[in-house]
Amino acid sequence: MSLPLVTSPLLGSVSGLHHAFTTRVGGVSRGPFATLNLGLATSDDDDLVTENHRILAAHFGRPPEAMFGARQVHGTGVVRVGDEDISRDVGAKTGDILITARSGALVLVRVADCLPILLVDPDHRTVGAVHAGWRGTLAKALPAAVQAMAENFGTEAAQLLIAIGPGISVKNYEVGSGVAALFENQVRLEKGEVEERGDSVRLNLAAINARMAREAGVRSERIWVSKACTFAEAEKFFSYRRDGKRSGRMVGCIGYAA
Repeated sequence: MSLPLVTSPLLGSVSGLHHAFTTRVGGVSRGPFATLNLGLATSDDDDLVTENHRILAAHFGRPPEAMFGARQVHGTGVVRVGDEDISRDVGAKTGDILITARSGALVLVRVADCLPILLVDPDHRTVGAVHAGWRGTLAKALPAAVQAMAENFGTEAAQLLIAIGPGISVKNYEVGSGVAALFENQVRLEKGEVEERGDSVRLNLAAINARMAREAGVRSERIWVSKACTFAEAEKFFSYRRDGKRSGRMVGCIGYAA
C-alpha cells in the first residue's frame, strides 16, 4: 500500500525525480506520535521511528541508508551530501540546508509547522532541501540555498523549480510584536505576508519565502506552494505549536533515482 504523501505537480513533472512531503499517516508509531513519526529527537520509541524511515525509503524503492538528514538548528548552514556519506543522517553535521548531486540519495529536512522547501535544478540533476521556520526565514535560508546550489553546482536561479510544502498557515501563526518587528526591519513585510487582528500579528511564512525566491531570481511560474496547514489539519499532520513536545515530525525529501 502506497503512503499518503503530499507532492508538487511542478516537481512531479521532472523525469527521474523523487520527492514528497510526508503526512502523519502510514507508519507504525503509537499514541501521540501515531503513526509516521520521522523525528529522531522525539520521545517516541527509536525502533518504531527507524521502521518509519524504512517504510518511507521503501516507498521510493531505496534502503534507509539512501536518506540523508542533518542536525537542524534554525539557521543557514549548508550540508553537501556526497559519495562519501553512507548513513541516513550525515553524522554530527549541522545544517538546515542539504544539497546533493548524488543520484540515488534522498536529502530530507524534518518539520512540524516549519516549512519544508524542496529545490531542483533539472539541467544539472541536482537537488536541495531547506528547513525554514520563522528563524530560518528571517535568516534567509532559502536564498542561501539558491546561492549554495549556484556555487556548488553552477545552478542558475531562473532554472530552479521550488516546492514549498505544508506548514502552519497565516491564520494560525500568531507571533509576538518583537518577531514581527524583526521581519519588518530585516526582510520587509509586503501585502499578504502579514495580518494584524487587534493586538495580534500573524505571519505568512510561505508567502515570505516565495517572495524571497523570486527576489533571488527564481521565476514565479516555477514556484509551487502547498495550501495545507499543519496546525489546522490534526488528522493529517503533526504540529509542534498545537501539540508541543508530544508532536512527531514529518519530512520533506527529494532526490534523483540512481
